[in-house]
Amino acid sequence: MTTEKIHVRLIDGTEVFVPINARHIDGNRYELLDDKEYEYEDSNYLFEFYPEDIIELRQHKFSDGNVRQVAKELIQLSTRTDREYLEFKFRATLGEIPINKMTADKYRKDIERIKKEKKTGQFIYPSLLETVEKLDELNK
Repeated sequence: MTTEKIHVRLIDGTEVFVPINARHIDGNRYELLDDKEYEYEDSNYLFEFYPEDIIELRQHKFSDGNVRQVAKELIQLSTRTDREYLEFKFRATLGEIPINKMTADKYRKDIERIKKEKKTGQFIYPSLLETVEKLDELNK
């Protein structure tokens, strides 16, 4: 098995790309592997993709002018516990979740979970809270 480092988008207070171990499948498709980067159990760290996700690479131009291949498209979600919840948190934090009744219904459990986490004092990005509040209003 050939392992390569590819870059995965991460929100850690800013938006950055971190090198992650991946196994080449074919063409531009890779399976992400467990990596020390995923060891942080901190709600400040929101990855776009996780171990066992199958992703496709695309070129990305970084602010320093360098162009690198980065994980850009999810082909298949991993079976990781909470994977869909993590996907919701990442997308909602970036404002990439549509605000409509269908979305509110789809993510009802995730919305309730985030509201509970907020009550227990867990860190939640303000943009994520804003999205959750808007979707929660549609569920009433």
